[in-house]
Amino acid sequence: VYKRLQILNLETGNRKRESQNPELWRERAHKTLQFFRDEVFPHTEILGLQEFWTDPQYRCIYDDDFNRFGYDVHVLQRTGSKLDAVVLAVKRDVFAVMGTLDVILCELSDRVALVLWLKHKTSGKDFIVANTHLSFPHSALDKINQLRQMNKLTNAMEEFARSNNIHSATRMIMGDFNVEYTSRVCEHLRSLGYISCFEVSSPLNPRQPRHSMDEPTSATSSPTSRATTTTAAAKKRTLRFVSHRNHRNEELGVDHIFVRAESAPGFQGNQ
Repeated sequence: VYKRLQILNLETGNRKRESQNPELWRERAHKTLQFFRDEVFPHTEILGLQEFWTDPQYRCIYDDDFNRFGYDVHVLQRTGSKLDAVVLAVKRDVFAVMGTLDVILCELSDRVALVLWLKHKTSGKDFIVANTHLSFPHSALDKINQLRQMNKLTNAMEEFARSNNIHSATRMIMGDFNVEYTSRVCEHLRSLGYISCFEVSSPLNPRQPRHSMDEPTSATSSPTSRATTTTAAAKKRTLRFVSHRNHRNEELGVDHIFVRAESAPGFQGNQ
């Protein structure tokens, strides 16, 4: 809905949006849906989307497939005049949706978060899952605002857990945070016991210790092969996670999944 084209709107002088051209946005939607069919739907039990256009013609392209692949779909549109939403789609044969919570994070920039209380049907375990899209950091003030938004979300999740008597439930927060893993937003989550799924997933993990596959295990390997392998391993460990290219043409890793594992009964968590 927000992607700008090179074509100018002669009345306003601004570049036109892709959402103004049905041929373009329909083509993108169908390509996206085909990717979901091939790579996502068969393997994913909890799916979080951001910037999902709420236009009825756009939504109907996805609705049949969400249903056919067995998803319960929950949509929370941003506040104000924004036309996009955050979405959580959950496989109905795996999880029961026990409750929902809509969180307004910031009315100034129309930011929201959608929270679901899920119960795993096989194990009976509880999960609290949130999906959000934080403000873009145009300025230093926006970075402070991002932290406030995430703090509001984590507080809302704790209150949601208390009110439903599911204190020990596993928490998951996903979304486009518009910050990379070294940010204060991510450090805030770590301070509450959350772990970044991407940071603990080799090989795109700058913090992870050297993996056993990084160097040859054979005692007879030559110095040349050891040096070559070590260099390759060093390069591998310095790879940056990139989720997308933003409107400034910057390649960044700003989409995240943070998880705090199920805690012992009675654990209240950090405030």
